[in-house]
Amino acid sequence: MTRFEGDSALVVHVPEAEPVVGEWRLMLDPAADHGVDAHITVLFPFVSSSDLDDDVLGRIAAVAAGCDPFDLSLVEVRWFERDVVYLAPQPEEPFRDLTAAVWAEFPEHPPYQGAHDDPIPHLTIGQGGPLDDMRRAADAVDERLPIRGRAAALDLIVLEAAVWAQRARFPLGGE
Repeated sequence: MTRFEGDSALVVHVPEAEPVVGEWRLMLDPAADHGVDAHITVLFPFVSSSDLDDDVLGRIAAVAAGCDPFDLSLVEVRWFERDVVYLAPQPEEPFRDLTAAVWAEFPEHPPYQGAHDDPIPHLTIGQGGPLDDMRRAADAVDERLPIRGRAAALDLIVLEAAVWAQRARFPLGGE
């Protein structure tokens, strides 16, 4: 994640992955160094923190309430080129549906500023780190797969004082 004061993002935290990927992410994922736990990004960048008013929060809550919670498995280590090593979630469709639903509600905020035609749901292990270290991380994490979890909420995180902090949590399905 690019880091600009006041940025926000919508993510699904995956705490079940933290014991497996946490140390590697601290070494290899710049977002982890700024307070972001293991997660799958739904929409980034999102609304500036100064524009996160009750209307925006209510719209996010409505989108989340319209999406059912779901079980997930992180089943495979994959790569984006040689720059990013990540875990692929299964099923992918609920993450894609969640991104599409939020984007439909906030069309002025395309995922990754429209840089990717088809954003791939993923949990980053390492990004831009030394290739040998990222390969070691990939091998070590692969030995501990699958990781099972549950996507039950959409979390709004905001960059404040160089640290990503959770601003709000929106239960999926209105749970």
